[in-house]
Amino acid sequence: MDETIELIERAAALGVGFRLDGERLHMTGPKDARDLIRDEATERRSELIAYLRANGGATEPDGGLSLPWGPYLDADDVRELRTELRAAIEALCELENWPDALLVDVMTRAMRGPLSDLLPNVHHFHQRLDAVKAETAVRAVLTERTWRYDQGLR
Repeated sequence: MDETIELIERAAALGVGFRLDGERLHMTGPKDARDLIRDEATERRSELIAYLRANGGATEPDGGLSLPWGPYLDADDVRELRTELRAAIEALCELENWPDALLVDVMTRAMRGPLSDLLPNVHHFHQRLDAVKAETAVRAVLTERTWRYDQGLR
C-alpha cells in the first residue's frame, strides 16, 4: 500500500488526481502528466481502487481527498478555520465570563474533535457570538439615559 500512496503523491505533484466511477478508475489532470503515470496506475489499479474506496472515492490533483458531502479543505484551510474557531470561542468566553474549566473543556472538544465538526462548530460559535453582541448592544441602549432633566422646563 505504501507504493500506492507514493504513486498518488507523485501524481499529485504532477497535478493528476484519481476518482472512482463504479468499478472504473479515472485520472484527472493534464494529459501529459496522466500519460507519465498511466502504466504504473494500470499496474496498481486494484490497489488504487481499494485506497479510493477506503478514503472517499477520489483524490484531488493537489493530493487531498475529495469529500463529496462537504467543501474541499486542504491543511491551510483547516488551520485557518481552527484559528477562526479558537478566536470565536475565546471572544464568547470573554463576553459570557466562562469559568476557566469550561473554556478548557470547550476548546479541547472543538480543537480535537473530528474534522466533520469543524464547519458546524465555526458556524455555531459565530452565531452565538453575534447573538451575545446584539444582546449586549441592546442592554447598552436600554441603560443609556434617553432624556435629560432640565429644571428650567417646569
